[in-house]
Amino acid sequence: MRLGEALDPFNPGVQAFLDRTREFLLQHGGDPAGAQRRALQVLADLHHQQAASLAYFDVFWLSSVVAVVLVLAVLLMKRSVAEKASHIAAE
Repeated sequence: MRLGEALDPFNPGVQAFLDRTREFLLQHGGDPAGAQRRALQVLADLHHQQAASLAYFDVFWLSSVVAVVLVLAVLLMKRSVAEKASHIAAE
């Protein structure tokens, strides 16, 4: 499920969150329009925070997959053997 699909005005969970946040901000600020605007901003901030966390987890997962593939590739490589009587510094 995508992160923002459930964030619509008809979702009861979103409405409950906005109502509780608006009431809290109204008690501490006294401005109804400002409390509504700030409650929406709090919801948007939470959405962006969750999106950033999910992006970080995706990058971490991809990095771990790449690391495992590289470890397996190293294990499958042949060991290089230098020829006898050939020195690198001789050239």
